[in-house]
Formats: sequence, structure tokens, C-alpha cells
Amino acid sequence: IDLTEVTQQAYEKCLSAGACSEPGAEFWDPSGRANEPVFIVTWEQARDYCAFAGKRLPTEAEWEKAARGDDRRLYPWGNERPDCSVPATTFANIFGCGFSYQPVRSFPKGVSPFGAFDMTGSVEEWVADWYQADYYSTASASAPNPKGPDSSPDGMRTTRGCAFDDTPEDCRVSARRSREDVASTDIGFRCAH
Repeated sequence: IDLTEVTQQAYEKCLSAGACSEPGAEFWDPSGRANEPVFIVTWEQARDYCAFAGKRLPTEAEWEKAARGDDRRLYPWGNERPDCSVPATTFANIFGCGFSYQPVRSFPKGVSPFGAFDMTGSVEEWVADWYQADYYSTASASAPNPKGPDSSPDGMRTTRGCAFDDTPEDCRVSARRSREDVASTDIGFRCAH
């Protein structure tokens, strides 16, 4: 899995090549916000960027493994409740850290066991999987690397991680959300190989 979320600067290269469509314009500024994550992108835009980069969106299982590690931690940095020294963008409204979107790699104390930055904070992240609420209670989910359901009855996709305005409970690495494939100010993505 990539160590950071896709930045605005990286996404701009895909846009310039004609392989990606423009994200929502509200915070789109690849020159002034070059190292901040790109967001206000749909699942399809995320998929298209990863394909342009010769990669793909990670599965839920891959995303969680990269965030949790082998010791089943609650947060990427461990089991301690968050404070402003870890991806504080996540907890700006709770702890008064004063952040919203931040450049990638801004919080090295919040890195995951596999070296991935910002798996909580700034934005939720699209993953490859369709959303099915009870998927992880099924037999196919007990495989070593489950690929997710083949479809979603209501057409929902899955995001992992959390955004700057979520609570610590919403930011545990086990948390998952169902989302329509629409652009939102709190959703970005990273790719996998």
C-alpha cells in the first residue's frame, strides 16, 4: 500500500495527462496545496488515478492490515487515545488542535506499523470493495486476504479511515463506512501495488 494518500500535486499530473477528471473545486489548488491529499473525488476518479499510476485501490483487508499491523492495535500508532501529536487533523473539533487538512506526512508519531502515514486524519479513504454491512461475518471473509463482496445491494462503496471532523471512536482502524459514489469534502484515497 502507498505510504501516503494521493496528493493534489500527484493528481494534477493525471489530470494534465487527460486520464483523470477534475476533483471538486472548493479546495482544489495543486500549486498552493500541492502536498495536501486530493479530495472531493468519487470512487471512480480514485480508481482512474490508481490505474494511471499503474496501481489499484487497496482492498478493505489490505487497508486494515496496513493500518493495524500484526498486533491488532486500535489506531495506527497503538492503543493510546489520540492527542494533537498524532494525526491531529482527525480530532481538531474535539481536542482543539486547530487543524483541518494537512500536508501528508505531517504527523510522524501517527505512522502505522508498516510505515503508512495519515491512515486516520484529514480524509476518509476510498477502498476497492463494495459495502456489505455483514460481510465480515461470512465464511468468505475468513480467508487470509478477503477480496470483499462481489456487489452491494444498494450500490454503496466502502471508505476506511476517518476525516478531520470525526470522533476517536470513528477513527479506530476497524471502523468502516458505506458511501455513495459521490465526491465529498472528507474523502480522498491512496493506492496499492
